[in-house]
Amino acid sequence: MHLIHPEYGQRSPEYFKHVEQFASSLHSSDKVIEEEKEALFVYRQYINGIPHTGLLGLVDVLDYQNNTIKRHEHTRTEREKFIAELFNRTQIFAQPVLMGHKHHKGLSSLFKSIIAELTPILDFENSGRKHQVWRIDDSKLITEFQEVIRSKEALYLMDGHHRVSTISRLYNKNKDEAHRYLPAFLLDDEQLQIDPFHRLIEGGGIGEIELLNALEPYFEIRKMVGDMHPPRMKTFCLVTNGEMYELYYKGERDFELDVNLIEEVVLKEIFHIKDSREDQRISFIRGDEGLEEAIDVSKRENAHLFLLYPCKFEQICAVSDRGEVMPPKSTSVEPKGRMGLIMYPYGKQEQNR
Repeated sequence: MHLIHPEYGQRSPEYFKHVEQFASSLHSSDKVIEEEKEALFVYRQYINGIPHTGLLGLVDVLDYQNNTIKRHEHTRTEREKFIAELFNRTQIFAQPVLMGHKHHKGLSSLFKSIIAELTPILDFENSGRKHQVWRIDDSKLITEFQEVIRSKEALYLMDGHHRVSTISRLYNKNKDEAHRYLPAFLLDDEQLQIDPFHRLIEGGGIGEIELLNALEPYFEIRKMVGDMHPPRMKTFCLVTNGEMYELYYKGERDFELDVNLIEEVVLKEIFHIKDSREDQRISFIRGDEGLEEAIDVSKRENAHLFLLYPCKFEQICAVSDRGEVMPPKSTSVEPKGRMGLIMYPYGKQEQNR
């Protein structure tokens, strides 16, 4: 975790010294196994008992630069500088970025044959999730997988935008093979779990009745009981003052994404939140994580929780294909590769494996 997340060190004077020592210990640790030959890995992660299976290997940063690997989020220069410093000091890429692609029947068939014929090299449970990894080191099989991936028109970044953008900058600076590749966990769109980020607004100076009156020109509003998850697109759930309401958009403006609708109509026009990434009144709730706590907060005076319907993979692709970006915290995509499970020696001048 120390190799990726600045919140664990707060960038203190001792922070980089600490991660350098930690990274050095990994290189000499008997718990870290270095592969003897080139390989790809089939990686399966179970979420609530449901298996999600994908391919783990290296991707070329040039594919990102020529837009074969497509993004849908803005990145922040300050965050990229921090990640670059971590990579330069540790020379370890500790977590693969998450990418998706449109369904390919041939790739699914390859996974099934690998899982049926090979024994996993890793098979364990941790933090409520099961993980399995199969090694593919047969050159013919590797070529077969690579040919299927090359047949895809594009790969889509689902998580790790800052890491990929940072690698792109570092490659432009160094222009060598040691800085050209990065590990990625690649999944078929049918294997991805896409959850929404909900919006919790506190301290906006607007009470329940005032908010409902402000929403009425834009939404059909009715009280809810039971399941509070929105049933379809352009429908939201509002939890405020111990009450639940379903909001169905009836406005004239057309929005492709629900996150754009909530940003433009609710956050900007009603709460006058110009930048949801920076405004301290808004918190983002990932899927069902922390939802009970957020509901408790919404019972306070002038606190309101808006629940969103999840984006679809096709919508993310459409935004990416147009070269556009989505609002902050639009999606939460799983499964992410477990931190430190399979690491890549990034930036070393000798030939990387």
